[in-house]
Amino acid sequence: MEISFEEYSDDIDSLIRFLTSDTWNFHGESNPSEDKIREHNKNQVYTGEDCKTFWVIFNGETKVGMIRIFDLQDSTPLFDIRICSKYRGMGIGTTSVKWLVEYIFTKLDHKERIEGYTREDNFAMRNVFDKCSFIKEAHHRKAWKDNNGKLYDAIGYAILKEDWLCNKITKVNFNDFMHEIVDYRKHDFYITSDYKKLDINVVSSLLKESYWANTRDREVVIKSIENSLCFSLFHNDRQIGFTRVITDCATFAYLCDVIISDEYRHNGLGGWLIDCVLKHPDLQNLRRWFLITKDAQEFYKKHGFNNLITPERFMEIFNE
Repeated sequence: MEISFEEYSDDIDSLIRFLTSDTWNFHGESNPSEDKIREHNKNQVYTGEDCKTFWVIFNGETKVGMIRIFDLQDSTPLFDIRICSKYRGMGIGTTSVKWLVEYIFTKLDHKERIEGYTREDNFAMRNVFDKCSFIKEAHHRKAWKDNNGKLYDAIGYAILKEDWLCNKITKVNFNDFMHEIVDYRKHDFYITSDYKKLDINVVSSLLKESYWANTRDREVVIKSIENSLCFSLFHNDRQIGFTRVITDCATFAYLCDVIISDEYRHNGLGGWLIDCVLKHPDLQNLRRWFLITKDAQEFYKKHGFNNLITPERFMEIFNE
């Protein structure tokens, strides 16, 4: 299967034949009329200073799809893609979007990201976004109206040029305001639960020095942080400590990854960090707290922790 791309200029008859030959259920106009297509063409919806359209060509001869790029005068262009129903499920959409990303980031100046939107139930397109390294960035409730007036949620995706160049994926932390942000200060030190102030490089480096997380990959550290209530300890503007809590905020909390930089240990900062964690507003009146430690039992007992009352009731699945 060979897929190529050809820029649309002003072949209005081909455009009309293409758009009226199929039904486009996940687009604003599922069955555009010839008059509407001509009107859009006249108003530079398909080609002009702010937009470009490309044919998706199958095996060098058959026009099986089209990609329209718009908002080109902005640093964040958007796109719309249509593949004929006969040719769907063959990977053409994924190939086309990957080509589109490379085209925008290598051929167009000052483009830092690309956005795309689809309907919540368009699982084929959402799968294409995922395969092309787009990240879900938005969920707009009841924002997409079909031709019958029914409202659906709209899902927004985007890819960053920086991520594309480095072949990486930077996920969005949708839990950054899930918990109340608290700050505590003591002289030149302060503790905060503000995720945005956390220095992932420092945290990853500190954990590499621990006995329990010295083989933990950076990606795993990031994922664990994204799904936890985190506390960072700073000396002035330098992060020197960290811990996180896994919790349902109702019955249970697991305290883990408590660590202080070597040069700041044995001066009460660790105890202060634990005290601040225990008095966070979202962690009050829990039935049970847990932690695991190899040799700091006496330290944690000062903060109310004790050995398990009924250890025989507890079980685990442990993966090396």
